[in-house]
Amino acid sequence: MENLSSRHSKESFESDTTGSFTFQIRLGLLFIVEMAGLSALFVVLLLCIITWQVILPYLRRKSGCRERLSHIHVYFISLLCSDLLLSISGIMNVRWVIQAGIVEGAYCTTQGILKQTGSVGVALSILVIAVNTWGLITGKLSKPPTLKMAITTVLSMWLFTILMTSVGLAVHHTKGQPFYGNTGYWCWIRSPYSLREGIALQYGWLWLTAAVNCVLYISISLKLLGTRRRNINKGADTIVSERERSMKKIAFEMVLYPVIYMIAIVPSSIVRFIQFTQLQDPPFYASDIASIAFASSGILNVLLFSFTRPSLLRRRETMTGYPQLPSSGSPKVNSSTP
Repeated sequence: MENLSSRHSKESFESDTTGSFTFQIRLGLLFIVEMAGLSALFVVLLLCIITWQVILPYLRRKSGCRERLSHIHVYFISLLCSDLLLSISGIMNVRWVIQAGIVEGAYCTTQGILKQTGSVGVALSILVIAVNTWGLITGKLSKPPTLKMAITTVLSMWLFTILMTSVGLAVHHTKGQPFYGNTGYWCWIRSPYSLREGIALQYGWLWLTAAVNCVLYISISLKLLGTRRRNINKGADTIVSERERSMKKIAFEMVLYPVIYMIAIVPSSIVRFIQFTQLQDPPFYASDIASIAFASSGILNVLLFSFTRPSLLRRRETMTGYPQLPSSGSPKVNSSTP
């Protein structure tokens, strides 16, 4: 690790590279800006819908609203807010497109902070949702968390995320080089800190979430399919048949969660790994594709959760016959409630 660190510390970029970007680089950055802007639009629209349909009725104490507002709404809003921060950091690349280069300073530092905070926030939010879903479906949790517990969890998560972002700035505040700065095409944790701090303060949490996601959601799918096979052995009447189709559909949806998350983070992780372990950066098109995939996180999460958890947006009573994932309802999978 020390050898990698010393090699990576040699790779540093000037604090002002205005006018150095080619047309191809500026065009590639523009694609990132467009994807980030589209993600931000999706996130803001869904936040507005949830606020209108769930939050406002709850605050006004309308009848039935307490049943509609659940712990999963709190976790999901946290995820959307993190996605919004990540999208804003991508949109900020528009300045580097206009200037055809990067200038370190307050704007650059802000982009680096938002990129790190949004990335870690998304990872931790997805991690909490995965653990909660696994616990409810497998029966490890006897009942869903209360709103107070969910809010406490989210506040603790955000406090931890802010603390993680502040650690690097605090530790390296007196050093000669800025902690957040030019990393080639945008701003993030710059050399010589990007190896150890980049893994410890950001990518380590992304990889941890990806690994836990795979284990938990595959475990959920196997349990659902196992329950489905046991019920088929008991009889194949119409009710059981419909229930088993629902379980199969939910099992398929569970596999989508880690797959979608991998689509967003794997390209970026590969590029970072190459940067961490080699003397030269990978070609720009590789970094650009990875960043476009990363910037699509907001779109992917909005579409995934909207289609697989419709009870987040509409009353569960209106979704009769649709296989529901745990939001505020049954904590277990049993023979009567899939």
